[in-house]
Amino acid sequence: VIGAVRGLGEALVGGQEAGEEIVVGEDRLGDTLAVVARRPARQRQAVVPAAGGGTCVRACTDGGDVLDDAAALELAALVRDAANALDFAEPWFDLEWVRDAGGFKLVQA
Repeated sequence: VIGAVRGLGEALVGGQEAGEEIVVGEDRLGDTLAVVARRPARQRQAVVPAAGGGTCVRACTDGGDVLDDAAALELAALVRDAANALDFAEPWFDLEWVRDAGGFKLVQA
C-alpha cells in the first residue's frame, strides 16, 4: 500500500491530510506488479519548503492522481527490491520515500 500527498510527506505522516492510497498487488509466479485499487487524495493543503528555511502550508486543490499508475509501479518495484535486500520476511514493513525531478529515493526503512 502506497500513501502519497502533494508537497512534503509530513502532512500525511502527521495525520493532517488524507493522502492518496494505492494498493499494488504482486503476481509472485510472474514476478509482475499491478495497481489493484486506489483511493484518491482528499488533500486541502500541502506542506512545502519555505523560502527562508523550514516549512509553510499552502492551499492545495485535488487535481487528479498524486502518482499515476506508472509512477506507483516504479515505486512499488523499488520498495520490493529494498525489502528483499533488507531481508524483510513478512509483508509488513514501512519504507518512506520522496520524489523529485531525479526520481524516487528511499529515505527510511
